[in-house]
Amino acid sequence: DNTGHGLGLSLQEFQSAVCGTLMYCRPADARRLFLALSSDGGARVTWRDLGVSSQEWIEHLTQKKWQEQLRRNFADAVRSKAMGGNPRHKLALE
Repeated sequence: DNTGHGLGLSLQEFQSAVCGTLMYCRPADARRLFLALSSDGGARVTWRDLGVSSQEWIEHLTQKKWQEQLRRNFADAVRSKAMGGNPRHKLALE
């Protein structure tokens, strides 16, 4: 979701993902699917509405945070002169 809080997808976000990114169906079909999935009267579709367990959702969020931390660590290492410069350069010399 665009809020970054995991509160679910709005209709527009759902349509964008399903029609644009996934190219699964047309916008009208995505709207019907959204309304069928939504448990709160069509305001948002959450991970629960999609059949994702709380454990699976927590694992997903943990993995997402881990990957983001790895990207930040790599970017910091590339910028850091104290660590000897670019890690790619070090690997190339080995």
